[in-house]
Amino acid sequence: KEKWKSSERVLVNRVVEGVLSLLLATRKNPNIRYQRTSEVCSLLAKSLTDKMEIESELFESNCGGAENTVLLILDRKEDPLTPLLHQWTYQAMAHELIGISLNRVDIKKDSKVKTSSESSELVLSVDLDPFYSANIYSGYGELAGNMKMLVDNLQLKACLLYTSPSPRDATLSRMPSSA
Repeated sequence: KEKWKSSERVLVNRVVEGVLSLLLATRKNPNIRYQRTSEVCSLLAKSLTDKMEIESELFESNCGGAENTVLLILDRKEDPLTPLLHQWTYQAMAHELIGISLNRVDIKKDSKVKTSSESSELVLSVDLDPFYSANIYSGYGELAGNMKMLVDNLQLKACLLYTSPSPRDATLSRMPSSA
């Protein structure tokens, strides 16, 4: 039984015809290499090779038999470079990973986040959020450093509030021992 739908076959044939036209127009008779782990690449390479064998007279007379060109067929789904092409700014990462709609982030979508209030949306605004405003165009490394400083400052403030000594006894701390 044919594994590919007729609509997929039509698309593959269209790509094969386009690549053959390009090869003939540039007078190239390439060695075809493809990604073995991809069924689509395998089908495309086989179809292209079959078509080139059928049209071998055109390739021999038009291309002069030179086979120093390599046609590399890769599956776009397994492209390791695409994730690196995304912007790594705070705003871009929030939009890409969480999703921003009208400057709002819906945190209920993520089941790991528990909210005590009924509101599940956070507003990301340069007017309302000083951290967002200061870091909106910061890169990943700079953002991570700034976030660590913010968390450290918040922990320090919480610790100072918890451990502020009474006027009677400045030597005792109400902070639980970490030992």
